[in-house]
Amino acid sequence: MLKFPDGAGGVSVAVTVERLAARWFPGGATLQPLASPGFSGSPLFLVQPTGHGPHVLKCFAVGTSRSRAEWIHRVLRHVGTTEARALIPAVCESIDGDTLVPSADDRLWEMLTWVEGNPVISPSRSQMTAAMHAVARLHLALADVPGEEPRFMASHGVEERILRARRLLGRPWRRLLNLAPQASA
Repeated sequence: MLKFPDGAGGVSVAVTVERLAARWFPGGATLQPLASPGFSGSPLFLVQPTGHGPHVLKCFAVGTSRSRAEWIHRVLRHVGTTEARALIPAVCESIDGDTLVPSADDRLWEMLTWVEGNPVISPSRSQMTAAMHAVARLHLALADVPGEEPRFMASHGVEERILRARRLLGRPWRRLLNLAPQASA
């Protein structure tokens, strides 16, 4: 049993990630929490299944609807059919044939193939050029996702950032600056 913040005020929720991983790999796997959370703040686990390459078990942000998660998977599958497929992880189907598995607390989980790579703090010109070409290929692949685009609101994480920004904008900055300790010369 591993514990992690659920993204809603830092409350810890116990989730049996081993049981979730078994929905994709019933033959067994070792799991290790990754040091950094996903972009939404959701927990990530490195999964080393028996007889398979590494994967990532990822939880969607609190409040993500099934329809939004299914749309994200449709987009990922589409990109997986294009020349940009090496840029993204593949979505895996569980033993039930679904790509989403709910946990006891109704959060949605997904299993993705591991994409090797390392962040580069100070990229060279050629690395930046390669990155921009990769971003362009990804955007070209995203430009023609089939089907109707869903009418969603921003993700839960983006909604939180917008709310935080509105609060900051509502504060009188001059007063905050006056309260800040002054640097001594």
